[in-house]
Amino acid sequence: MKLTVVTINYNNCDGLEKTLRSVTSQLTPEVEYIVIDGGSTDGSVELIKKYEKSIAFWVSEPDKGIYNAMNKGIAHASGEYINFMNSGDCFHSSDVLHQVLPLLQGKDFYVGNEYWVGDGKRKFIESPQYIHVARLMYKALPHQATFIRRELLVERPYDESYKIAADWEQMFYELIVNDASYEHIDLVVDDFDTNGISHDEKNIELQRRECERVRQELLPAKVYQLVDNRNKSLRKIIHAMGYESPMKRDMKILRNAVRLLLNDIFKRNK
Repeated sequence: MKLTVVTINYNNCDGLEKTLRSVTSQLTPEVEYIVIDGGSTDGSVELIKKYEKSIAFWVSEPDKGIYNAMNKGIAHASGEYINFMNSGDCFHSSDVLHQVLPLLQGKDFYVGNEYWVGDGKRKFIESPQYIHVARLMYKALPHQATFIRRELLVERPYDESYKIAADWEQMFYELIVNDASYEHIDLVVDDFDTNGISHDEKNIELQRRECERVRQELLPAKVYQLVDNRNKSLRKIIHAMGYESPMKRDMKILRNAVRLLLNDIFKRNK
C-alpha cells in the first residue's frame, strides 16, 4: 500500500461530507482511507456509513483530542506514506493523488502547495523548495498538503500533550532536529478550510504558547536564547532569513531592521 489518507472528525457533518466526497473520488488500489470520528452526535456517523464501502477502517468513539484521533489513524494505517485530510478540507482537484503517487519515492516528507479557503476568499500558500531553519522557526508547513513516511509517525507519534501545535512539533523535530529528507511537490494539493481550530481567534494565544514550548524543548539553550524574544520586528527578521527569493528576503529584513532601530531610538529617548 503506497498511501493512507486519514480524516478525523467531531460533530462537523457538513465539513465531513465535503471531505468524504473529495477523498473517495480520488481512491485507487494504492490508497487506503481511514476515518476517525470522536463520537459525533450530529449525523456524522450515518454519513460515514454511507461511504463505508470506500473506507478501509473507521471508528466513532470518544477521544482525547485531535492528536489522539490522528494517532489512532496512524495505528491503523498500512500505507508507506500518510496524508491527513481532516474534516472540512478537501483535495484541490479530482486527480491530485493520481499526480502525487508516482512522486512518493522514499523521502521522509513530500509537501505540496495549498489554498486557504474561507469567508469567500482564497489565498495561495506555496511550500518552500528547501527547508531552512528560519522558515520553520515560526511557521508550519501546510499539513494537509504533506505526505509523511509512516515509519516516522509510528516511531514518534504526535505528542498528545499539545492541543494545537503537535503537527508543527513533529515537523520541526523531524526536519530540523532529526534532519529528515524533504522534497517540494509543485502542485496544489488541497483546499484548507480556514474555519478550523487553528484559525479560531480564541486559540491564537494557546498556539503561541505551544509553539514557544516547542522551541524551548527542541532547541539547544543558546539557540533558544537567540529566538526567544517578544520583539515582533526581530522575530520577523529571523523568519525573513528563510525566504527563498533574495529580493523578498532582503526587503523584509531591511524593513524590520528599520522598525527595530526606530523602536530602540524611541525607547532610549523616552
